[in-house]
Amino acid sequence: MQKYTYKAIIFIMKYPFTLGSINGKLSIQINLSDFYLVWGLLTTLLLATTIIVSCIYTFQCEEFLPTISYLAAYSHYDRALVWVATAQIVPLLFFFISTFIVYSRHMSKLDNYTLLFISIMLSLLFPSIVIVDEVNSSYYFPFDRLHVILTSSFMLALGIWMLFSFEWLYKIHKAKPSIYIKRLAAYILACFFSIYLSMSQWKIAENPEDYLNLALKEYLSILLLIFLPRAYLSALKELKVTITQGKTINIDE
Repeated sequence: MQKYTYKAIIFIMKYPFTLGSINGKLSIQINLSDFYLVWGLLTTLLLATTIIVSCIYTFQCEEFLPTISYLAAYSHYDRALVWVATAQIVPLLFFFISTFIVYSRHMSKLDNYTLLFISIMLSLLFPSIVIVDEVNSSYYFPFDRLHVILTSSFMLALGIWMLFSFEWLYKIHKAKPSIYIKRLAAYILACFFSIYLSMSQWKIAENPEDYLNLALKEYLSILLLIFLPRAYLSALKELKVTITQGKTINIDE
């Protein structure tokens, strides 16, 4: 059993990577769409494991299902969630920079740097929200207010980035409409709708039944956002990164 589990893990880790040769040099090609599929699955597994462990040792989940944000208030679970959130910084920056390079062919300098600024801000805001949520507030340091401000800023920046970049995706594929663009549009709408449902439920949650609905809606929102990079990169066809002997990096669509 352990042998097959090990082989499965190795296969999953190697799945986005292809070994090849360019001009006689060894190259490693990364299919970003496949990479963010694997990354999304691993992130989902870690979050699901944290929830399951909390249901076994801390909560009676048939009566009260904790949200991810609620788990962050508990010792040990908060460390796991902070680790998961911090681990997203590099993949997020890699995703935003990759898409920025593609979009830059079709945008003005002002639009280019606006999108890049929003991308960097999103990458840094996400782990900051989780970390600030773990700090106890006081009269002099109202971290709870800071958490609300950071969360609102993140949601606003994410909405602007999705709409902004989707406009340029449409322009890229306007001459030859792609089924991937329609799927991406539907996915973005699903993200917005799930976030709206989650925030609406958060305002009215008062009893265990309300918190069950809140947890399920929050899980759905998080799950959709985890796979948002995968959805974007699918719309960008076969976006790949090729690394040759660690010296040259080419990003091609």
